[in-house]
Amino acid sequence: MQNKTLKNAIPKFLIRSSSAVKPFINENYCLKGNFLFPILLTIGFFLLGNQLVAQEHLTMETKGKLATGTVLDAVTGKPVQGVSIRGLEVEAKTDSKGRFQLPSDSSERKISLSHVGYRDTAILLNPSTLPMEIMLVPVANMIEQVEVVSTGYQQIPRERATGSFALVDSRTLQRSPSMNILSRLNGVTNGLLLDRNTGNADGMSIRGRSTLFSSTRPLVVVDNFPYEGDINSLNPSDIESVTVLKDATAASIWGVRSANGVIVITTKKAKETFSAEFSSNLTVSDRPDLFYQKRIGSAELIELESFLFSKGEYTRALNSSYEDVSPVVDLLDRLGKGEISSGRAEGLLQQYAGVDNRKDLSQIFYRPKFEQQYYLGLSSSSRSVRSTMSVGYDRSLKETVSVDQQRLNLRASSQWKDASDRFGAEMNLWYSGNSNRNGNALGFSPRFPYERLLGDDGAPLEVSAAGTLRKSYTDTVGNGMLLDWKYRPVEELRGEWNSYSRSDRNLRYDFGARGAIYRSLALKVNFLSSTGWQDWSTLYDPSSFFVRNMVNQFSSIDPSTGTVTRPVPLGAIMDRGTVRSDSRYGRAQLDWNETLWEDHRLSGLLGAEWRQDRVRSESPGYIYGYDSDLENFAEVDIFSFFPIYHNGDYRRIERYGSLRRQVDNNRSWFGLMSYTFRDNLTVTASARKDASNIFGVSANQKGVPLWSLGTSYSFQDLLGWPPLEGLKLRVTYGYNGNVDKSTTAFLTSVLYQNRNLWGSPADRITNPPNSALRWERVSNLNIGLDFQALGNRFGGFPGILHQARQGPDGKQPHSPSDRGYRVLWQRCPDQDPGHRRPGMGRLGELRGGQVQDRPDL
Repeated sequence: MQNKTLKNAIPKFLIRSSSAVKPFINENYCLKGNFLFPILLTIGFFLLGNQLVAQEHLTMETKGKLATGTVLDAVTGKPVQGVSIRGLEVEAKTDSKGRFQLPSDSSERKISLSHVGYRDTAILLNPSTLPMEIMLVPVANMIEQVEVVSTGYQQIPRERATGSFALVDSRTLQRSPSMNILSRLNGVTNGLLLDRNTGNADGMSIRGRSTLFSSTRPLVVVDNFPYEGDINSLNPSDIESVTVLKDATAASIWGVRSANGVIVITTKKAKETFSAEFSSNLTVSDRPDLFYQKRIGSAELIELESFLFSKGEYTRALNSSYEDVSPVVDLLDRLGKGEISSGRAEGLLQQYAGVDNRKDLSQIFYRPKFEQQYYLGLSSSSRSVRSTMSVGYDRSLKETVSVDQQRLNLRASSQWKDASDRFGAEMNLWYSGNSNRNGNALGFSPRFPYERLLGDDGAPLEVSAAGTLRKSYTDTVGNGMLLDWKYRPVEELRGEWNSYSRSDRNLRYDFGARGAIYRSLALKVNFLSSTGWQDWSTLYDPSSFFVRNMVNQFSSIDPSTGTVTRPVPLGAIMDRGTVRSDSRYGRAQLDWNETLWEDHRLSGLLGAEWRQDRVRSESPGYIYGYDSDLENFAEVDIFSFFPIYHNGDYRRIERYGSLRRQVDNNRSWFGLMSYTFRDNLTVTASARKDASNIFGVSANQKGVPLWSLGTSYSFQDLLGWPPLEGLKLRVTYGYNGNVDKSTTAFLTSVLYQNRNLWGSPADRITNPPNSALRWERVSNLNIGLDFQALGNRFGGFPGILHQARQGPDGKQPHSPSDRGYRVLWQRCPDQDPGHRRPGMGRLGELRGGQVQDRPDL
């Protein structure tokens, strides 16, 4: 594995006085020139950044002057304590309020400032600007960095956040070389569970399940907008940080979609100077160890089957001439009928007991995993323009033979602002293309451990699987007039007779503008457009068992003429479809952040947004008799019933075609207020109302109000105990929402597969008219205590959570005499499971004497 990072880092700091705010760059590293980025995609745009930044030399005499000033954090505006200030003859440190002073008889013209977590800064003293106000810029990815929480609507310092959240930075994400972001998030923060049993396709769960029937997937937000695509299509190398919002106060600003928690992903933005970053990863993993998981051995299974055979467990199956049974049961049946001697049977049983097909399965169906990742990122910055562009290519040869995955990511981002920083604009463009191929789409999992996959000569052998028939039946069925009815998985794999391919592309772009109105009051307007295309197909070769089995099932043989009739024609079977998704998102909000009388800080936001999601999927279903060279196919009779050859049942030839269209319109209003007193006491309140078109009937039933309250208080100043550096109590309470999009208050039905008793088409009612449907609401009470001690080497985040679901929807028994329905999807009684989940947040990893990662509960 190799990793390379090429950067031209330029130290930068800000010095602010009453007269002006001036940027400075160390002249020894100053770069000059213009950088022009190429067009990204066919509708891309030019990225232009001017890298010329001038430095003003301050050379006035300072002797005899008292040099005083204050050092502040450039991000939060808070004083920075313990900053080391050094010159040739002087040395000082800032106090708890960030203040410092140098001896009045000092002849120093240049001083340097340093602090863990900030860029080293050197300035030239100027008596005309005394007292000075120096802004230190935090350095990203350092151990003791200033943590800024992103909710998707605003960014707030961790110290002023009352909600429960976990922040994962880029450095933590880079610990794992995995191609997908979910694998990199696995195990790096508490409260986030990645398990396929969580009830959603992504396998994500935040603090457990919060709904019975609605979607369990947490809301994923990328660069301030919800992301509806596959989260694994994101390139982890493009991600700067991930914030997991857990409780009501942290997540309720997202309203009805936040009951399952919110994952806020922030992508990388342009650096302060020109930088180029290149990384390359090559990962090789051994094939899976199939012997790791213990299972019943061949000898034990044979003993068990012999016992069950003696008790008549397999009598019904053996009375059928075609139903598949294991080789051992078939052998015992032949022994009981006298078709084989006991000595011969005992020898075969001993052979079976010595076979474990996991070795062949590992060698034939699995291989070492091979992954390649390449990433190139460029960024430039000037006083008014910041631009970045990145390209990522990844390929993975999975551990399962014939599975290949490739991904291409292109991203560009630009931010513009005027000289006064009162107006600005931003544009982001992102494209992702994924392709997946599997030459053995049906896969294979052996039913019995003693079945060999290859003969002594290396030829593929017949085995039992779902849908197979008994070996003794398929040996003679049809007297050779039917197609081969045996299943040989090794043959299917080598020939790639069940080939699946999928192409998933997504184009997403957003525009934003902001403008200062008065003091800190600013207006932001944003628009997002996202389009996704997904095409998939599965081709079943004429030689595959899938095709041969289907052709034989519907075949019939005329006993007088020996003519074979095949309603399912010979040839391949194609199954394919497309999915097209479009999302449009608009938002307008007012922000403000005021400091009043030094001790009081008031901030908030107020806004509205609308969203429309459209999804259209269509599939013609199975295309029979398909010829991939000529693009020909054959029509089949999908309405008539045909006899099934081996069991005499009657069945129709299914096509499984589908056409589906979904439109989801939403509008929302939201607001948030935060008050902070002396950076110790913080009180927050948020409210939001969501309205959607999925219910509808009465106007007051289309929306749901959601709200939250939270407060926190820091006690370390009151305690005055030096070893304890941080102690904060947090209490939040509020409501999140959820919704099941498969329900509606209107009468809906789908065409039933079979006709009714009179031969007419029949509909199946899926949603009876029900005007009582409501949104699902989930109340959350969270109490937490955060502490850090001993030089920030030790910390903890104990807490307790209580959730209660109010009136979730579900299937309820109903009197048929009322509306004619025995089951209605309606409000269930309010449920308060009272599942309080207390727990300690992990103490964090000790590295370099500092807590490196400290996500709370």
